[in-house]
Amino acid sequence: MSTFNCKTCGASLEVSAFSSTAICEYCGTTNDLKRDNLQRLSTTSTEISPEEYKKQLDRAADSYEKGFYDKALEVLENLKAFTLRDISFSTIYAQYFLVARFNQLVGKRGEIERSWAESCDHSGNNMYSDYACPDFEIVFHDFENLMEDAEELIAAGDSETSKTYANQIILAIETIMLTGKSTFNDFIEEYGYTAERKTQNVKVGDNWMTTEYIDHDRNDQAEEVAIQMAKDLTSFYSKTYLRLLDKKLINPQDIDFAPIYSFLKHFSENKGIPHCLLKKIRLEDYVAPEVTDSIEAIYDHNLIKDLNASHPLGSVVRFEKLCNYSEKIRLFAKKYVDQGLIASSLVETMIQKHDAIRDDALIIRKVYRYGFWFSIPIGISIACIPATWAVGAACGLWVGTIGATIYGRKTTGDVHTALEDLAIISERNIRAEATRRKYAQSN
Repeated sequence: MSTFNCKTCGASLEVSAFSSTAICEYCGTTNDLKRDNLQRLSTTSTEISPEEYKKQLDRAADSYEKGFYDKALEVLENLKAFTLRDISFSTIYAQYFLVARFNQLVGKRGEIERSWAESCDHSGNNMYSDYACPDFEIVFHDFENLMEDAEELIAAGDSETSKTYANQIILAIETIMLTGKSTFNDFIEEYGYTAERKTQNVKVGDNWMTTEYIDHDRNDQAEEVAIQMAKDLTSFYSKTYLRLLDKKLINPQDIDFAPIYSFLKHFSENKGIPHCLLKKIRLEDYVAPEVTDSIEAIYDHNLIKDLNASHPLGSVVRFEKLCNYSEKIRLFAKKYVDQGLIASSLVETMIQKHDAIRDDALIIRKVYRYGFWFSIPIGISIACIPATWAVGAACGLWVGTIGATIYGRKTTGDVHTALEDLAIISERNIRAEATRRKYAQSN
């Protein structure tokens, strides 16, 4: 039963949650309850009709689509009393919770933006404490608890339910990351620099005049905020994706990895500061290493989807001209071998045939290099012979040697390119096999 007050005499009315009207037994007034939905969903209410429950879900979804995230979450908060361990509701609640709480911090006119605007006057005198760096820890912790609750319900469910859940969680983090990216860029645009009013003496004709100008410089305090915000955003983004992948809540085949890499790399590249020529927020020094680790972990799953997927940061194994290919691959594969994810014999099988190719290329390189340098003194010696044919023979020797050198360099260059391509393929195969075995062991 739910309790209302009569709109005419104020008497207490007790009605079923299925009722749309109530007649007051004291004054006889017919009370329309259709507009009292939220009141009827109070924590003291114990009933709700299926029609009303769906109506409230639709109302929350409509508010969410319009960007009224707080309102959407408020409706779901009122509905919680009427759902018992419902995976669909738990998933929607986790999605709306994350977006609403995140928006309160980093959305337009959110707490962070207001604190920046109140503390920054571009004087350059503000201390770091004057800027509020986003504190995501509580939001992240609560969100992970909601995910765990939902995942407990999924454990006994089917793959389609798991996929639906994962997609909704991804929608949530995609939404907040777009908001975060926009706020991050706005912060650099507005607060990444200091603006100090200065004077200078300028000669105009025969006279000197004092003029004012604005001297812009990098805001070191704001830079620290930008760096920390980039770290938090990329950490949560990659951590959530990896959670869904590692727990097999979503299949790598269902993910478009390109936007993930693009988003993460956005926060690892130095950002230019407006009005400060050649000065940048140095994200590459502070954020890039963590972003690289995240991309590496996600790329392993990408190889499950496509064995030929190119590494977004290029090959991990670096090669110099005709370097020791086999040793570099062994070193790369060592961590997977040590973890028992791949057999060392498999690694040797992948690389054993390439040593012979490299050895042949090294012999060719020695021949044309030694031949080139030996041809110089030999050619000079021949040219010094007092005979008409000597100069021609020397020139012929030099031309032939130069031609052989060019051909030899091209040949070894082609071999190097082939070896590097094979190295990248071997790297992908090792990573993909290790990831597959890791998945198999978790079953």
